[in-house]
Amino acid sequence: MPWCSDINLIEMWEAAVWRFRRSMQKKRVLKALALVIAFWALCVAANAQTASPTPCADNCVTISREAAIKAVETAKELDAMKVQKIADDKAFEDLRRELNDIRVKFAAVSGELSGVKQAQVRDAAIIELLLKSAKKQCKPFAICIL
Repeated sequence: MPWCSDINLIEMWEAAVWRFRRSMQKKRVLKALALVIAFWALCVAANAQTASPTPCADNCVTISREAAIKAVETAKELDAMKVQKIADDKAFEDLRRELNDIRVKFAAVSGELSGVKQAQVRDAAIIELLLKSAKKQCKPFAICIL
């Protein structure tokens, strides 16, 4: 076998091309593997930066920020309503007490009015009796009132 034969060169050329293609396939596989590993590393890094939810106790409930704000506002409204109810109850009791005082005063004034009416009737009866029992004393040239 001579060193420069045509068959030998063709075989050498085919072997070189095959080795080149094979090395290129290995490089593609290595590049693809490197990309997969890089993507996996980025995913792991991104996952490590995200905040993991903290576990809560059995007697606790995790709620969102909006729900917490709404709960605080509702609690404030409830406290304000309790204060308002206490003030309303106090005002109601004051009005009830004042109404009872007015009833007592009305009863007293009503009793006084009854007494005054009775006195008026009595006085009218006395006046009528006195007028009937009085003698007519008319002097001459005087004006008599009957």
